[in-house]
Amino acid sequence: MALVDAIIRAALGGWINDAYGSKKATLIVDVVFAVGSAVMTVGPVPYVFILGRLFVGLGVGVAFVTAPVSG
Repeated sequence: MALVDAIIRAALGGWINDAYGSKKATLIVDVVFAVGSAVMTVGPVPYVFILGRLFVGLGVGVAFVTAPVSG
């Protein structure tokens, strides 16, 4: 599920890079990834765990697009 979400969210990576620049986009994605990891850690039910996976997928997808651009 996180892989499919990362593919979908990678399309947003270009927009986020254009709007905020690659360095700020990287910091934003780091925070989103950390939030997703924390949600997965404390998730009491599978639905909360899936929500955390969606956040992690967003982080991975946008970072996948942002990392080659930042220098």
